[in-house]
Amino acid sequence: MGEPWPFVGRHAERDAVLHSVTATAPRGVVLSGAAGIGKSRLLREVLKQLDRDRLSVLQVAATAATQNLPLGAFAEILPPAPPMGANASLLLRWALDAIRSRADDRRIVLVVDDIHLLDPLGATLALYVCRNNAATLIASHRSEASVDDAITALWKDGLVDRMEIKALDETQTTELLTTVLGGPVQQASANRLWQITEGNALLLREVLASIGDTSELNQAQGLWTWSGRLNTGTALSQLVDSRIGRLEEPERRVLELVALGEPIGFSLVVRECGDVALRSTEEKGLIRILDDGMRSNVRLTHPIYGEVIRQNLGTTRSRQRRAELAAMIESTGARRREDLLRVAVWRLDSRTATNPDLLLRAAGIAFADMDTRLAARLAQAAQAVGAGLPALELHATAVGFSGAPQRAIDMLDEAAETHTSDWEVARIAVARSVQQMTGIDDADPLRDLEEATAKVTDPTTRAWMRAHIAPERMLYAQYDKLDELINDITADPHSSDAARAFARTLQLEMSCARGEPVTALKRIVQMERTSLALFPEMPYLSNSIQNTIGTASLLSGDLTHVLGLLDEPGSFAIQFFPILEGQVVLNRAQGLRMIGRTRESFRLAQGALSHLHTAGRIFLPAVYAELAQAAAINGDGVAADEYLVEAERTLVRSRRNHAPAVGLSRIQVEASAGRLEAARDSAERLLFDLRRNGLHAFEVLALHALTRAGLADDAVGRRIAELAAHVEGALAQAAARHTKALLSANVGELKSVVEDFAGLRLNLYAAEAAAQAYQLNATDAIAFRLADLLALCEGVHTPALRLGMIQLTERELEIAELAASGMSSRQIAEHLVVSTRTPDNHLFKVYTKLGIAGRAELTARLKLYKALHGQRTR
Repeated sequence: MGEPWPFVGRHAERDAVLHSVTATAPRGVVLSGAAGIGKSRLLREVLKQLDRDRLSVLQVAATAATQNLPLGAFAEILPPAPPMGANASLLLRWALDAIRSRADDRRIVLVVDDIHLLDPLGATLALYVCRNNAATLIASHRSEASVDDAITALWKDGLVDRMEIKALDETQTTELLTTVLGGPVQQASANRLWQITEGNALLLREVLASIGDTSELNQAQGLWTWSGRLNTGTALSQLVDSRIGRLEEPERRVLELVALGEPIGFSLVVRECGDVALRSTEEKGLIRILDDGMRSNVRLTHPIYGEVIRQNLGTTRSRQRRAELAAMIESTGARRREDLLRVAVWRLDSRTATNPDLLLRAAGIAFADMDTRLAARLAQAAQAVGAGLPALELHATAVGFSGAPQRAIDMLDEAAETHTSDWEVARIAVARSVQQMTGIDDADPLRDLEEATAKVTDPTTRAWMRAHIAPERMLYAQYDKLDELINDITADPHSSDAARAFARTLQLEMSCARGEPVTALKRIVQMERTSLALFPEMPYLSNSIQNTIGTASLLSGDLTHVLGLLDEPGSFAIQFFPILEGQVVLNRAQGLRMIGRTRESFRLAQGALSHLHTAGRIFLPAVYAELAQAAAINGDGVAADEYLVEAERTLVRSRRNHAPAVGLSRIQVEASAGRLEAARDSAERLLFDLRRNGLHAFEVLALHALTRAGLADDAVGRRIAELAAHVEGALAQAAARHTKALLSANVGELKSVVEDFAGLRLNLYAAEAAAQAYQLNATDAIAFRLADLLALCEGVHTPALRLGMIQLTERELEIAELAASGMSSRQIAEHLVVSTRTPDNHLFKVYTKLGIAGRAELTARLKLYKALHGQRTR
């Protein structure tokens, strides 16, 4: 990783700088941002793009070494001997004339890296250059550094534009990581690296250097995954130490406590460390004091400080600080949920944990928070101090969900030898069945759980077990038997409220698939708000609720519930929890695909895949199917075929509920590959199964898939119209209208359907409908609308979007853009210094490739061309 990193995520800023400094009336630009943010890298990329035939580019690099030398940074571009005995004014005039003399009949561009390090005379020279229009300035500037007044006058006096360069966002960081590592990165790992570096490219580089040659960063299933553990190598430690600086012991104690305990209450830190140490640490810019509702909390100013401080703490000192933190929070009563968990972890890590109730409760919190490895640690510790079967059951479950299902089953089988009461048998049997279902391909968990239930005599315990049999019947796609069991559970007087609620969620999920997703969504959201008290008895009730919310959202076309948290940083824990989060991640990936963010969908599903192979295999067919769909839409037919094979291979008897997702994926893959008869045959088989099982909402999606691929016929039109009469939701209605409009070649109706889909945020579907309208009537209005929709998508190459536009050469595109901007052929020729016939010759080729008659249609078609072509590079 010693080579220069690729240029990622700053293309808009680069283009803006180039546009500003090369315009007819150029303006200088100062790139301002924090240290390590990527200003100098952006500056180098701008330099690469400058046309040296038209511009005289003078480069200056200010450094700490030149800061005390008058005009020291300019030494390389000024004559070797300044005028003898010249005062500051004469030196400035001499330097200004020397810069002007470098023009050679070209416009001068003066490039200054780290302009904040210029000496006072050099800063004044930069100001004079701009005021006298001697050159166009491009400079980088560290925003937190103090600078000479002459530098701030550059933007205060309006001589240059100041462009604030922000940290890389999560998407840009993921793109950079993917490029540097040479392959896709697990979403959770990319998110964590983005969080601890806060998008600072320099810190990211040092973090990668510290873990690059270790076992903490691995590539498996074609995906780079980081363990979350940081090896603070020499370079990273030195970088952080240089920023932290020299500390007194009270200040170091503040940093160590905050690093291990943040966020930590302001009053607690003052009580333990004193106000003087806290204030001095804040003044050095190492901590922040933030208001959190009624409390003031202390945090480190940068996450990487905490990573390095924690790594470099010795064992004894680390245990001492953690014990201090536990005592500090315990002194306040540790009433908050997160306080209880933190105290338990600190006690565990400091070897002072002795309270079984504290450890077991904390393990349950960690389990609910999807941190299975922490849950396993805490539950094991609770076992060791006498918490009994509840701790053992939670320990085994957490171990299984952390990637070792067979080990979990062995632990439960061993426990079954000594725990023989009905309730103990039930708890162990259900926990064992869940591990079989989620982690073992060739098991028959439904049979095993039904056999265990038959041995239980207590009617209340049997009712509880039957409530857990119900979801397994759904997973086996035994829908008729599921209906019977749900009715039995509801009618059984021994069924608890939690058991009935569990059955009700499954009933609502079935009603979604059968055509009532809107009603089901409304009711399941209400259940989510009122069922919290039932989760301790039925932990997987939460999972069932989330499954139903996801299914109802996707089938109704209301994606709010599955996409609502997508843009929140840190949405996914570094330790992915397959059984409780797998369906949520899958639904989010499906929703992203539907709105056109297919590459993000692909990354999300691929990130889940590496975890699901060891635990949560229950979701493998649907995740592989989603990867196949996303790959097909992105134009990668080879990968799509490979993922589809895996989807069908993993569709074993205990995962048959994913058959609709796999079938829909096959239609998309076949159609995208141009295998149209195979797509029709796949649709016919899927539609037969969906009708047989009464899954009418999925049937709408299958029929609409044919419409989107341009394969719908009159039979498809009649059937989807019938379904739309009773399948709830805006998606079903829009799909039926889409099919009818396309079959009747009604452009006006297609345009209306485009807006229906756009109103639902279904940008991919809207773009496909717009493209079909364009094929029927290629107007400017439709071209502009389609281009706008494609701008909301990424990498989409579906059959409907193949409009036959032939790729333009760079020269053709350049001339087309100038013509579209309103320049005449003569003006273009003068601008490019070519013969007057050259633009017309190129434009003739452009018109042919874009399928238009002349300039009148160029603006709209060029925008559409660029939107379509942009899908290949986004």
